[in-house]
Amino acid sequence: MFRRMLPASFGSRLALVFALLFVLATASALLLWRAHRGGTVEHAAAELLVGQIRLAQALADSHGDVAHLRTVLAGQGTRLLSGSDIPSPARLNTPLLQRLEAAMSASLGAPVNLTLRALPPRELVVSFVWRDTPLALALPLNDWEPALPAPALGWLLLLFGVTPLAAVLAFMLLQRPLRAVVRGIGEQGGRPLRVAVPRHADEDVVRLVQAYNSMVDQLAARDREREQMLAGVSHDIRAPLARLRMRASLSEEAELADGIIRDVASLDRITRQFIDFARVGGRGDGPPGLCGDLPAVLRRAIEQAGAGHGISLCAPDGVPAVRGDAADVERIVGNLIDNAIEYGRPPIVVTVEMAGDSVRLWVSDGGEGLGANALRRACQPFVRLDPARGGSGHCGLGLSIVSGLATGMGGRVEVGRDPCGRFRIGVILQQARHV
Repeated sequence: MFRRMLPASFGSRLALVFALLFVLATASALLLWRAHRGGTVEHAAAELLVGQIRLAQALADSHGDVAHLRTVLAGQGTRLLSGSDIPSPARLNTPLLQRLEAAMSASLGAPVNLTLRALPPRELVVSFVWRDTPLALALPLNDWEPALPAPALGWLLLLFGVTPLAAVLAFMLLQRPLRAVVRGIGEQGGRPLRVAVPRHADEDVVRLVQAYNSMVDQLAARDREREQMLAGVSHDIRAPLARLRMRASLSEEAELADGIIRDVASLDRITRQFIDFARVGGRGDGPPGLCGDLPAVLRRAIEQAGAGHGISLCAPDGVPAVRGDAADVERIVGNLIDNAIEYGRPPIVVTVEMAGDSVRLWVSDGGEGLGANALRRACQPFVRLDPARGGSGHCGLGLSIVSGLATGMGGRVEVGRDPCGRFRIGVILQQARHV
């Protein structure tokens, strides 16, 4: 239950800790101030009142006349009460007044009574005895009520001002290395790379970066092993297929030879898709490459995947470079052309559009196309929207390969309609100069 109440992020938990420390420091300061007021300030107040009584007694001893004493004290702002003017002692004083009475009685060696008049004029009446004559001093509260000493007030203001500033500074110093690590990982575009240890990082952050870099090294080693394995598998499978195709072409039975050649082409296509799918997400040892001459890459993709189908290319002048390897861009467009040939209708057009910081590569055809929901399903591995088409060399990996490669380049797959109303599917890639 307690863990569920805690914030999820490290920064939020750190802020909560600083807030609790600030509350604790404030409460401690208030307790210290109260203790100071209960000790030093109360003692000062008791001594001040005792001094007033002794002054009145000394003046009375020197003049021996209560009327004259009343006149002298009135000039000092203190009223002298005697006889029936003296209020009766309070039956229930506050703890503060009780402590003051005890301290003053001990200092004077005679009983002293305090009475607080809350109604205006607010006065503190101090009753004492002078030569067996009851007297009382009516002191304005503002004249004797002790204020908080300036040094203590300064320390409290310093505490309340420095504590939040120290908390903010500590929060920034602790969060800066973590933010550097998060920023370094977030800018990798799906290709985990080694992250530099941020400056001023503490030991925990250093260990975190070292563990992450160790994981990246292990993934890179596995990717190299996978690339070597895929290269060997590709050669070992395609070589027998090529021989089988050559032998079928030499067969005297034309119908049987044509069927074998078509099956070999389908098997070669499926094998190529499996190998391409296995290579999706290959990280390599460095950042993603740059595809400079994009129109040339698109022309190669059209020649490889759409030979004999009359596919046209529409690309403006000055197409910028995009983030991503040229071979991956060629594979993306090649798979989209394959789908357009297999499932769409001519004419098939490859179009390049520039919009802000992105470059959009569209493959449009005259077919019905896909909706957004169908696209999400088709981008899943081994999903065929029309199972009856699975025997033509398609295994449900084409759009999954396109989606995986586009995501690795920091792009995405989209579908829509071109200005002529034809279905189009394409990828949105980032311009290289904005990477």
